[in-house]
Amino acid sequence: MTSVRAEEDSCQMWEEMATKITQVAKDTLGVTTGKAGRHKEMWWWNEVVQEKIRDKQGSFRELMRCTNEEERVGLKESYKKAKREAKKAVSEAKNTAYKRMYEHLETQHLETQEGEHDIFKIAKAREHRRKDLGAVKFIKSES
Repeated sequence: MTSVRAEEDSCQMWEEMATKITQVAKDTLGVTTGKAGRHKEMWWWNEVVQEKIRDKQGSFRELMRCTNEEERVGLKESYKKAKREAKKAVSEAKNTAYKRMYEHLETQHLETQEGEHDIFKIAKAREHRRKDLGAVKFIKSES
């Protein structure tokens, strides 16, 4: 009987301690309002990219809902095609947007706030592309 009571007391103490630690962390660090957007760099997106991404996501949903193996093969091919088209649209949109930005920077004085903003945007994109993978989840090898 005493071991059950001691276990209840330890559980209650643990809950109180966890609640206090969480409250102190919230007070000290603050609380976020949720996850950031899925797409970190959307400034170069256009209507074509949005349409292609929507098509790709729809094809993927159809593929995941399908249970018939024969239909699944066709849906997988249509998903692959939509995925290729989306990648191509993203690449074209990015290239066009960066080309436009570089041309704009050539004609604009870099002392203006807008010019500085554009330079930081380019630097951030280059830094992002330069980084290695942050975390490797699985490494396949014989050992």
